[in-house]
Amino acid sequence: MSRGMPSMTALLGLLAIAGYQNRDKLAEMLKGASANNPTPGGGPGRVGCLATSAECSPVRALAGC
Repeated sequence: MSRGMPSMTALLGLLAIAGYQNRDKLAEMLKGASANNPTPGGGPGRVGCLATSAECSPVRALAGC
């Protein structure tokens, strides 16, 4: 087993756990940030997304669904 940077691995693990625990808050923040930024070219931002917010999965919510 490599002993390169065990502290970095532990830090990334803690970051992943914290992100998973706060995924709803992060999705809201990202959704708010994407609402403030217009899409390049002036086109619609949610092409192909027909799901309501209740039907939207966490992965699709991060994509702006």
